[in-house]
Amino acid sequence: MPGATTPVPPAADLDEASRVRRGEADRLNVAFITSATEIVGERLRAFSRRRPDVQIKLHEGFTVDVLAALERGTADVGTVRDAEERDDIDLSLLTTERFVAGIPTEHPSARNDHAEATALAADPLILFPRTAGARAFDVNTQPLRDAGIDVQVAQEFSNWHTNIMFVAAGLGVTIAPCSVTTLLPAGTRRLELDGPPTASRIFMAAHRGDNRPLVQAFIAASESVTGRRHNRTTSTR
Repeated sequence: MPGATTPVPPAADLDEASRVRRGEADRLNVAFITSATEIVGERLRAFSRRRPDVQIKLHEGFTVDVLAALERGTADVGTVRDAEERDDIDLSLLTTERFVAGIPTEHPSARNDHAEATALAADPLILFPRTAGARAFDVNTQPLRDAGIDVQVAQEFSNWHTNIMFVAAGLGVTIAPCSVTTLLPAGTRRLELDGPPTASRIFMAAHRGDNRPLVQAFIAASESVTGRRHNRTTSTR
């Protein structure tokens, strides 16, 4: 229509559009693995204190799921365990932890505080599937392989809580990161593992080159929790 003018958007809408273009939209998608819940929670609290205006959307999954979400762009940052290197993902080390054994209280080794991995050789193994993260699976089962045990998983479950509950039910044993066993159900005992030490590494993951202010603000908040710069690794492939 001659003389028609385009309506001027409200100032609030213009400001929101500007923030989106600058990468400062008030929503952050955080993907994480269940076994790193405590670590993620600490960093979310630190970030929320700095940016209370930001809505945080959480996505739980395996390490392989978190990495895939970052590559698809459905997650902005993630937390993974013993992840494989990828050309388009930066991994920043958050912490390391030892592995321990989780056994039923009626297990012959339950009267001890520690055991060789060979003491578990005859027991059904309860663990997450290798498809959840090949490197994570290999690192997790390293104590068994170091002891010459052919790793055969009898029961596979999608999270550590379920794994530990079935250990308590007497269906088998597990090898788990220490943080998974801090609150054990009745009927379960944690044992330190003798033999060569094997460490699990937890990383923050972000898409390489993602300099959006909101992502960088989350990384800065996370670094304030650890009290130092994260040790960033890059692919050597």
